Amino acid sequence: MSPWVFNGAGEDVPTAWLSLVRAVEAQEGLKVVEIDNGSKQYYLRAEAPSKVPPGGVDDLEFLLSPKDGLVFFRSASRQMAFLYPLTQPVGDGGSIKKRLETIQKSVGWSTVEEFYDYK
Repeated sequence: MSPWVFNGAGEDVPTAWLSLVRAVEAQEGLKVVEIDNGSKQYYLRAEAPSKVPPGGVDDLEFLLSPKDGLVFFRSASRQMAFLYPLTQPVGDGGSIKKRLETIQKSVGWSTVEEFYDYK
């Protein structure tokens, strides 16, 4: 997924950051474990239970760039599950992507492609 555009929604940096923090905190199963509210950078790291493998942990990280008006993020599972004899990891069924899309919709921001109408 591409970065989100927050300044396109007409939000200033503190308001945008607060919106993102609240959206992450509101997600069931997500736990904020690290946050910098702008003292050095706007950064948030959260953890969530993984769908695959069961009992695993997904990490989510968000970095808001005031200069660019963008929110960069990444999310990945700490552990991988492999199905013997295959050497390719088992997918999570899109659960990480759905989680990020839910957060994006709750803040109401566009992706870079949507904002600039890339085709």
